[in-house]
Amino acid sequence: MIQQPRVLSSGLMPASDVLICAREVITSRDILVGLLSKHTGNTVANVMRRPYYMNAPKAKEFGVIDKAPEKLVFHFVTNEINYAAMKS
Repeated sequence: MIQQPRVLSSGLMPASDVLICAREVITSRDILVGLLSKHTGNTVANVMRRPYYMNAPKAKEFGVIDKAPEKLVFHFVTNEINYAAMKS
């Protein structure tokens, strides 16, 4: 998921501190959006969609991953040791 950055909000922060945090978040967002746009080949407008949920094929199409596993294999851990499997 690609999501917009958030500013920590606190009723105890002075307004000037909130403004400084907001400027820093906007600067960080602009840098991140520029990098994502450059490295994925997408437009800035496409990267700025929020929130943008992707499954593995969509993430590959978007350009944030190189390949997606076709099949997931889960190995369960047990207390038993399978020595025959270790030898082969």
